[in-house]
Amino acid sequence: MTFHELIHLRYKLTALLNSEISEKEILEFIEPDLQVDLIPRVDQKETLRSLGISEGIKYIDIAAELMLFPFFNNFFTGQYYV
Repeated sequence: MTFHELIHLRYKLTALLNSEISEKEILEFIEPDLQVDLIPRVDQKETLRSLGISEGIKYIDIAAELMLFPFFNNFFTGQYYV
C-alpha cells in the first residue's frame, strides 16, 4: 500500500465515522490482494414499517471490512478472508 493510498483510506474512514458516506464504497489498492469495503449506517424504519413490523432493529451501524484475497502459485484462489 502506498503512502497516498494510506492517506486516502484515512480520509474515507473519517468520512465514514462522520456519516458523510451515504452508499457502500469499495476501496481497491495497487496490491490486488487487498480491498476495503465501507458500509454506511442504514436506517430501516421505513422498510420495517412497510412490512408491518413496529419493533426490532431500526438501524444497521457502520462497518469497514478488510478483505484479503490469497494467492497460490501466483494465481488468485477465488477465496477471500474478511
